[in-house]
Amino acid sequence: MRRRYPPEHDNHLPQETTIQCNGALVPYRMCRTCHIYKNPRASHCHVCDNCVERFDHHCPWTGTCIGLRNYRFFCRFLVSTVTITIYDLACCTILLINKHKELGG
Repeated sequence: MRRRYPPEHDNHLPQETTIQCNGALVPYRMCRTCHIYKNPRASHCHVCDNCVERFDHHCPWTGTCIGLRNYRFFCRFLVSTVTITIYDLACCTILLINKHKELGG
């Protein structure tokens, strides 16, 4: 379970710090909920209760946050869902046309 409030000894930590990475200064912010320094492109998901790098959204169908590490899996999920939906519609249309022909339509 995550801490909701920082312990007393963490109160002295600055809310923002700058770290040198590959010769560039990168600002890191403190997450108010997780109490960790997060990357500039990270955001906190209130559903999953954790910080996600390049956070896009929380997907209710997969039950996870869509971010940097699972974009390709989410895109594959969308493509497979659309593909199976088109296949199902095509099969239903063919069955309905054949049923209509059998009934003398």
